[in-house]
Amino acid sequence: MLAILDDVALEEIPARDRKHWLPVWRGLLEATGNRAEGRLHARVRPHETFGAELAWRLTLDSDTPGSVVSAVNSILYNAAQLRDTLSPEAWRILARLRDRIDTLRHRQIPPARSSGEKARQSLAMEAAQCVLDHLPAFQATADHTMLHDASWHFLRLGVLLERAIMTCSALRHILGAHASPEAERRTHFRDNPELSALLRMLGSQDAYRRLYQSRSQPRYVAEFFLQQPDAPHGIYYLVHEMKRSLLSVRQENDPSAPPGEPERAAHDLLVFLLAIKPARHFAGAADLPPLDDSLAELLDRLYALSPIFSDHHFSHQARIPAPAAQAELPLA
Repeated sequence: MLAILDDVALEEIPARDRKHWLPVWRGLLEATGNRAEGRLHARVRPHETFGAELAWRLTLDSDTPGSVVSAVNSILYNAAQLRDTLSPEAWRILARLRDRIDTLRHRQIPPARSSGEKARQSLAMEAAQCVLDHLPAFQATADHTMLHDASWHFLRLGVLLERAIMTCSALRHILGAHASPEAERRTHFRDNPELSALLRMLGSQDAYRRLYQSRSQPRYVAEFFLQQPDAPHGIYYLVHEMKRSLLSVRQENDPSAPPGEPERAAHDLLVFLLAIKPARHFAGAADLPPLDDSLAELLDRLYALSPIFSDHHFSHQARIPAPAAQAELPLA
């Protein structure tokens, strides 16, 4: 997201067009753990908000929980706890990533304000590119060198769920802002550079254009991310792949066992996604809840998956059968 944002000439966006970009920027801030950012409105020049300070905070600031360096430290800690399940080839890529990020974080920054900001911005973008280089290599290496057992599927579940949460956080502001017939008419015949930037930030611009062969339109963007089964960064695809991994874990442990709560929750989420009607939302159907309300509920459901997975697969607490399944104890 930061790498794409750095490509967008924020200072060249005229004031009259900033209102179209505001939902994209709000989604970006929320997806990266900055919901409390209160300085963002149409009268503020965007490059002042999305400048070196924010870039540094989201990449190399160890005091920011959602920063790149904090995430890399958590990755290495978790990987060390599971060293016997992670392949040596995958481990080496993570170690190189940690070393590279540490080198960038400790590089000398000039004391002068102007040159210091430029140095922070440059280091932040180097960190972003470092992540883009190493993490896909880690995923591919883990895919090719790890046993595809429960450990690999749990790694995959974490990646899929994280991607779905960030995608929904980034989407809900802009789709909610466009979900009306008036907004649809305003955007149908104009270029929507803010939507194109959003598609690039979510790694989906090429897939979108191959499917729709048209400029970026809000209704098609909604259909793409919420209901397209073949889009690898779409929420429907991500949840469907979670369900497949949960099925594989269950079959590895007990092929005859019925689907558990995690699988049922993933299935219910797929049903919820299919019940959203983007075309009717953008046509102004009165019998549907506002699209931003549906997306807020979707985000809550995605967040709820993590404790369900944890309680079912990782919790050491005993699972007590339902009362109907418990045998009555005879009384003396």
